[in-house]
Amino acid sequence: MRLYSRYISAVPECMACLQPPASKDELELAQRARSRFLLPGWPTPYLNNVVRVLRLFEGVGRYLEVNSRDKGFMAQVAGRLA
Repeated sequence: MRLYSRYISAVPECMACLQPPASKDELELAQRARSRFLLPGWPTPYLNNVVRVLRLFEGVGRYLEVNSRDKGFMAQVAGRLA
């Protein structure tokens, strides 16, 4: 059995919202925001971790993205900030 230091395994309070897996409703909302940017014949991206990180945007008034080509992600961020 491996033992990890509490400094490595402790989750800061500000990131506690990242721990639970994405809910069905969150995944459906993410899929709707991204659907218009999907290319025909391409697989749907794995969204669980994307949805979880977007929880950090709740209540944020501004966000700066540099050099992103992921229009689906930007659509989701815009929806959170609106």
